[in-house]
Amino acid sequence: MINFKDVETDHGTNFLAPGIHSVTVKEVVYDTTKKEKIAITFVAEDGVTTQDFYTTAKAAPYSYVNLKHIIAKCIDEAAADGVEGEDHKALAAAISKLIVGKKCGIKLSGEWYDGKLRAKFNYRPFCQADGEDLLKFDEASDIKKEESADLTSNLSRPGEDEGEEAEVAVGEEKAEAPSLEKAGEELA
Repeated sequence: MINFKDVETDHGTNFLAPGIHSVTVKEVVYDTTKKEKIAITFVAEDGVTTQDFYTTAKAAPYSYVNLKHIIAKCIDEAAADGVEGEDHKALAAAISKLIVGKKCGIKLSGEWYDGKLRAKFNYRPFCQADGEDLLKFDEASDIKKEESADLTSNLSRPGEDEGEEAEVAVGEEKAEAPSLEKAGEELA
């Protein structure tokens, strides 16, 4: 018989907020669900974050630099230099063997998107060895504000300066670019 008498409930998973966190590497996996990537999950007392490192031909060189940065901080530079795999799946397995269970410090920057604050790695350094105090977090510079489109701009639109009508989105009025004569009249 199946029942829930011995099942402990929790309040769900908390995701780590932007800031500096002392974490343990929980898992390293190769995933091709949406895009080919190596995903590393970090856990702390107050939450969890999974960071993706894309392994497509275009993104892989940047991901390799970031993965080496993490390995070097979890273990050391020599260990990072020794990691290899015949393909990305094997590379993820090799990284997993080295760093799962290791502690380090991470810096998560923030980015507002669709009204929600997303925490993510931004620029290196975003990882430090356990016990180091090198990472700095400044809310003003480490959290990117959500950008909103300015649909009332007085600038000309692409195509207008070539004598063509620019396409206008539904419900949007076409703004006229001010002339120099009108600007001079307003100042006088």
